[in-house]
Amino acid sequence: MELKKLFGMDASDKLILAGKFDYRNTVLLGIQQLQSSSQVKHAGLQLDQADIQLKTSKASLLPSLSLNSYFGRQQFRNDFGVGFGENDWNTHSYLALNLSIPIFTGFNTRSRINIDKVNKQIAQNEKREVEQHATLEDEKLLADYKLSLNDAEAALETYLLYKENHELTFQKYEEGLISLDSYHSVFEDYLRAENAYLNTLSTLYTYYSQILPRIQQ
Repeated sequence: MELKKLFGMDASDKLILAGKFDYRNTVLLGIQQLQSSSQVKHAGLQLDQADIQLKTSKASLLPSLSLNSYFGRQQFRNDFGVGFGENDWNTHSYLALNLSIPIFTGFNTRSRINIDKVNKQIAQNEKREVEQHATLEDEKLLADYKLSLNDAEAALETYLLYKENHELTFQKYEEGLISLDSYHSVFEDYLRAENAYLNTLSTLYTYYSQILPRIQQ
């Protein structure tokens, strides 16, 4: 099931491992190699949004400068008629520079700015808490991964020893040197060692499957 998660398979899919499975140690990773979690990225986006909102609110208190221009021909008459002669139209153009300085924008704007300042501070605190929590979780994940790697290596050595002992015992049984009960006892020890090794290996790759997406983004 953990391999299905790692490979992105559905729970109903069948996964069959055929042939000999060669155990290889996974690479021991450092916390500096893990990319930010989705929670940290989300907290960062919320802080950016709060900062933009605060800047937008403050912008309403700043002077605004605009430039307008016009170039064309117009007709000036004392009546409501319109002439289409060449001398009836006069060139008319202008360039206007407007400076608007807000004197009083109302108490609502000040309240909005104060609220946005509080929201930004809240977003900063939340981001800091999320980062601290994520760092602790990452350190714990890598510590558990390192321990599971050591356990898997030790379990592999034990498994190989029991496997070698099983092979030697089976040869003795074939040669008639030991009884079937003695062989069964050794074979059961071998199966227990194999099961213990596979369990530690499953735990190892459970942690590794959590780390792998954080280094392949």
